[in-house]
Amino acid sequence: EKQMAFLANEKYTSLTAEEFYLFMQNKIKVPQKSILITFDDGLKDNLDTAYPILKKYKFTAINFIDTGQVAEKNSKSIVTVHDLQKGCDVFDFQSHTYNFHQRNENGEAYLVSETQKEIQKDIGISLVNLNKKNPIFSYPYGEYDDETIKALKQFNIIMAFTTEGNDVRPGMDLYKIPRKRILPDDTIEDFKKKINMW
Repeated sequence: EKQMAFLANEKYTSLTAEEFYLFMQNKIKVPQKSILITFDDGLKDNLDTAYPILKKYKFTAINFIDTGQVAEKNSKSIVTVHDLQKGCDVFDFQSHTYNFHQRNENGEAYLVSETQKEIQKDIGISLVNLNKKNPIFSYPYGEYDDETIKALKQFNIIMAFTTEGNDVRPGMDLYKIPRKRILPDDTIEDFKKKINMW
């Protein structure tokens, strides 16, 4: 609530995925105080807590979900089909894989340890579930390699997000987009630093 109130008071604009994509290619100009808000994992609190706050301040966000984890019936921890339908006016739901947000017995993320065939199968199913015209992607745990990017391109995924905490600039590799993590114990001062208000 404090973070979104701060952004609203400072007259920030939240970008949609399409606006961000065009900005990254130098095809449009965006206001100097622009921000892209993202969430990972499709957790229930995104809809119960974040959704009404974002809506209150007229912000939009991308929500990367594990489509294989979406519940059909009411759930206390993960989103349901009804939640997704209800949240579409604020959230743009995108792929965080179908069921590959896991690690193997050696601690390696599935996106870098499984075969190309299995990776393609998982990503393909996730996209069918989302039915997106221009899909985008977030790497579980931020882990990927050249084979992962190759698989994404085969499905016409237009950009993918890492967990690398750097600033974003037009012209960057669209399959290695950094993001700054906002943590639960970040103070409002921490938040300001992360969005370069200092």
